[in-house]
Amino acid sequence: MHIAGICRFSLVGPGDWRAYRGASKDQHEAIAAKQVASLFAPARVEQRLATFEHITLASMKAQSDQDFHFLVLASELMPEIYRDRLSRICAGVPQVSLRFFPVIGAGAAQMQVMSDLGLSYRQTLQFRLDDDDALSANYVGKMRTYCTPLARSRMQFSASFHRVAFVNTADGTGFAKDLPFMSAGTAVLHHRRTIFAFGHFGLRKRFPAVSVPSCHSLILKHDTNDSTVERPPPRSKMTVQKMREYLDQNYPFLDGEGLRLLGHA
Repeated sequence: MHIAGICRFSLVGPGDWRAYRGASKDQHEAIAAKQVASLFAPARVEQRLATFEHITLASMKAQSDQDFHFLVLASELMPEIYRDRLSRICAGVPQVSLRFFPVIGAGAAQMQVMSDLGLSYRQTLQFRLDDDDALSANYVGKMRTYCTPLARSRMQFSASFHRVAFVNTADGTGFAKDLPFMSAGTAVLHHRRTIFAFGHFGLRKRFPAVSVPSCHSLILKHDTNDSTVERPPPRSKMTVQKMREYLDQNYPFLDGEGLRLLGHA
């Protein structure tokens, strides 16, 4: 079984962006034009390059099992100065395969890269990760241990874990809760389709689901998120100090810049 993560880095094209929900194909061109203006605003790109390098890729570099692929899907419409910087950042991680595309959906882009790498859907556990999220360093190893027997049985299945931490980058506070099949780190082995063909919370309803213990993910909440903000359960909000203790314990690979981006100077 191969393991491949897929990350959309400001990829322009139809997908689960809010703007595309309920839109017809005739509306996609106009939506894409608005996407370009929003995605490549200098302040946003600067922030995403920073979180991608110091949080997302830091978690990939720290994996105890280094036998995996990480597909980064980006847009040809990205200004050249940012394309060059993204390329330099990705060059430091051997697992990364960075590709730039014209306007395209994530699934079609993913299929092209997997074909280039000789990866088949039938033999690949796919996981998704946004460009400002992180996974615990044991993620790939745990997924391999718990999912390989199912892959050998040739069945289709989904996989996730329970603990997810949310960090408010404005003040460094946060909370952790059990939220299986939240987007960061959600995985599926499907014989024909991309993970982006399914809503992440719906995967456990459509396929047999594996609950992988001891893994966890980190999700940033800030002004440029496209996703819905999770609300903390009652009495679960962590102070800055408690959040820092949580980060030090579970994400020791974060450097000073990564911690700063999380609101912990």
